[in-house]
Amino acid sequence: MTLRLPFQWLLLALIVLGVFYPAIFGGFSLADDTTLVNRLVNLEHFDFSRLFFRSGGYYYRPIVSATFYLDQIFWGASAIIMHVENLLLHLLNATLVFAMARRFCTGNARLPNWLPLLMAIAFALHPITTEAVCWVSGRFDLLATTFVLLSTWLLLRGLERPGLWRLLPALLAALLGCLSKETALFFFGGAVFLIFIHHRQWLATPLAALRATLPALFLWSGGAVVYLVFRQMALAGRDTGIKAVAKAASGQAGLFDWLDQVRIAIKVGGFYLKKIFVPYPLNFAITEISGLYQYLGLVFVALCLWLLWRVWQGSMAAAMFWAAVFTGSAAFMVVFGKMAWTLLAERYLYMPAAFFVLGWCAWGADRRNDRLLRLFLLGAVLFVLVGAALTIERSRLWSDPVALTEDTVAKSPKFVQARKDLANYYFALGRSDEGKALLEGLVEKTSKGGYIEDDISLAWQLEKEEKYTEAQRVLRKALENPGKQFVKLANALIALNHKRLAAEADVAIKNEIRGENVRLFEQLRKGNNDPFLAYRLAREYCALGEVGKARALFSEAYRRAPASAHYREAAGKLAETLAEEE
Repeated sequence: MTLRLPFQWLLLALIVLGVFYPAIFGGFSLADDTTLVNRLVNLEHFDFSRLFFRSGGYYYRPIVSATFYLDQIFWGASAIIMHVENLLLHLLNATLVFAMARRFCTGNARLPNWLPLLMAIAFALHPITTEAVCWVSGRFDLLATTFVLLSTWLLLRGLERPGLWRLLPALLAALLGCLSKETALFFFGGAVFLIFIHHRQWLATPLAALRATLPALFLWSGGAVVYLVFRQMALAGRDTGIKAVAKAASGQAGLFDWLDQVRIAIKVGGFYLKKIFVPYPLNFAITEISGLYQYLGLVFVALCLWLLWRVWQGSMAAAMFWAAVFTGSAAFMVVFGKMAWTLLAERYLYMPAAFFVLGWCAWGADRRNDRLLRLFLLGAVLFVLVGAALTIERSRLWSDPVALTEDTVAKSPKFVQARKDLANYYFALGRSDEGKALLEGLVEKTSKGGYIEDDISLAWQLEKEEKYTEAQRVLRKALENPGKQFVKLANALIALNHKRLAAEADVAIKNEIRGENVRLFEQLRKGNNDPFLAYRLAREYCALGEVGKARALFSEAYRRAPASAHYREAAGKLAETLAEEE
């Protein structure tokens, strides 16, 4: 029995919405979500232009940030609505996979009418997608994937007729993906492979196809350059994200370090290869992986080389698999640059999962042998059924933040931040004894990963025990390579220094502490024009007796602060008082 196209899509929508429905009530996670929402609710005005043109920053994702602005303007940053939006984006991505799967299956009459729907469901219910869909902050991956899949669809359509200009809509969509999350830039390699495959189908030799691909290669390379230049200009040359990667790359001491990085890359590749096929166990905070994955990584390298040869031979399936490799390779930058609070994460496979499914669909569409087709269809059905069961379980877990955090702590017991978050949940629920038990042992360093969040948690515990010198040593060490956490680390050290000032009697030591605060505030001001920073820095200069600098900063804070700012009048009065003293 043949199911008509509108009903197929309706079935897809019902399955996606039904499976992920529980996660809508999961609220905000303490991991990034609460920070995001607190920033939104404290904004007095929404300057959309500043999202695209700002003075500096770690991430540059203006399009997704704009959607969060709109969430606050229209819905008051409602958790339920923001979860619904994530779910609808996931449905849109599954729809794009459905559309391209139909395109691949058109030429094989042996394939059942429902195969494209099955492949779309395979992506939609792949357990690896749950983190991006169920986590509000996962929207970066969702929207970037939307634009990349749209770019892929436009690219396949544009290649149907001659003319390089027909590829421009696909390039524009890919650039919008880059403005949603940087990982979309890695799709550009996959796009060139797809263009090569198109020419390979019509030209006699691979070299002829390669020559025909060169204009498109220059076009997409030019697009990548445009994005990077625009990003650099928008961030006024203070792109701390790119600098973190560059620092990690240039920080290798010699050949041994580089070989070790290659070993790590192979191990990570093996881990993600396993995850895409066998995602279980699912974990929100993956902090450590077995060294045995480096052997599976060798299989991954061999598989990539074989797929490269298959691309050279003109296999669309191989090109799609390589698109998955390209988009997934962004995860290696996270590992080497220590650019995230978890160096390994399931959400990094959200975009690659779409191309992984499309690769299998293209492979199945090329089969003409009935036995192979039956095996392919049976394997696809089993994959969907097992994946659906895991995804349903995971979606329900995401609906309960406490249960999710308990699951994270159980699977990553050395991840200090998860233990701290769970302790906070327990305290809020009145389960004080359980909360205290979780915090015991935080003084000892249990993680070997060097995660910034662990350092902050450890310093927090030491500060709580009034071990200020030890806490200071932890934070100063972390500030040597802070990555994107410089602001958090600097504010933590400044807060600690204020406690040290209250407990210190020696004037010389007090001045030394304030001098450190001045240096930290000056660094914070380089990437942030917040007038409150000027006010706080002015207080430090005032305490050090540097009246001229303090007066100028108090005047700046008064002039630039919003009328409702609690510190504005104090800044104005202090500026006047210091002016009289000069």
